[in-house]
Amino acid sequence: MLSAVARAKEIWQRFRASRWYRTVELGILTTSFALMFYALAKNLSKVDLSAFQFNVGSFLIAVVLTWIAVWLGAISWAQVLQAIQPEVSQATSVRSHMLSITTKYLPGFGWQQVSKVVQLKREPMPLQITVSAAIVEFILVIFTGLATATRIFLTTRQEIFGFVIPGDFAAGFELMLWVACLVLPLCWILFQLKPFSPGMSAISYSWHMLMTIIIQVLGWLFFGAGLWFACYSIYPVDISLLPYFAMSLILSVVIGILVIVAPNGLGVRELTMSTFLQVYIPLPVGVVVSLMSRFILILAEILAVLPFILMRYLHNPKHKEN
Repeated sequence: MLSAVARAKEIWQRFRASRWYRTVELGILTTSFALMFYALAKNLSKVDLSAFQFNVGSFLIAVVLTWIAVWLGAISWAQVLQAIQPEVSQATSVRSHMLSITTKYLPGFGWQQVSKVVQLKREPMPLQITVSAAIVEFILVIFTGLATATRIFLTTRQEIFGFVIPGDFAAGFELMLWVACLVLPLCWILFQLKPFSPGMSAISYSWHMLMTIIIQVLGWLFFGAGLWFACYSIYPVDISLLPYFAMSLILSVVIGILVIVAPNGLGVRELTMSTFLQVYIPLPVGVVVSLMSRFILILAEILAVLPFILMRYLHNPKHKEN
C-alpha cells in the first residue's frame, strides 16, 4: 500500500514538472467556462426579458446573506483550529481562511485547503495536524451540506426535483450523514490527535467540533436563502419554494466540489443548479439565476476578503517604505 502511494506521488510530481501540466490546467479552465457559455447561449434566446423586473433590495439581501455564509465558513474553520490548538487566535484562523478563498479558483484539487496550511506554518502546530485539520473541515462541509439538504427534504415532505423519494430511505440517509459528522471528529482525536496532544481536553475539543457542525449548517442555510433572493430579484417566485432553492444550492455546490478538476466547481455548479431549478422555474431563468449566484458569491467573497488584504498591505513594511 505504501509503495503504491509513493509511486502515485512520484507520478504526480513528474506530471507537475512536465509541460503537460499547464496544458491540462488551461484545458480545465476552458472546459469550465465552455460549460457556462454553452448553457447561457443555449437558453439566452428563450429568455423573456419582459418577465424580468430587477429588484435592488432583494439583490442586496442575496449579497448580504451570501456574505454571512462566507463569514460562517471562516468561523467554522476557526472552531476546528480552536479544537486542536487553543493557542491559535480566532483572528489568525479567520484570516487564514479568508486569504485562502481566491486560491480555490485555481485549477487543481484542494488549493484553498493547501493555502490555509501554508498560511498557518508559523503557528505552534505540527504540519501533519494542520493538513489533517484542513482535510477534516473539507469533509465536514460535504457531510453537513448533504445532511442539511436531506433534512430540508424531510421537513417539506414533498417531491424533490420531480422525484419521489421514500421517507424511510431519506431518514436513514440523513441519520447516516449526521452520525458521520459526529464520528469523523471522534476518529480524528482517537487515531491522530492524541499522539501529538495527549493532554488535550476532550470536552473542549468536542464542544468546538460540535460548534463547527452547527455553524456549517447555518452557513448552508444562509447560502441557500441567498439563492432564493437572487432569483426573486429578477423573477417572481413564491416563498414556499425557498426550501427547494436551498436544496438546489447545496447539492449543486457539493457536486461542484466533488468534481475536483473544475476550479471551485466552475461551470459544473451552474449547469447542475440550472438543471435542478428548472423543476420550479423556467430553464432559461434558472440559467440566469445560476450565473447570478456565482456573481453574488464572488462579490460577497471580495467584500469579506478585502479588509484582510488591506490589513496585510498596510502592515507590510515594504509597502510602508514606498
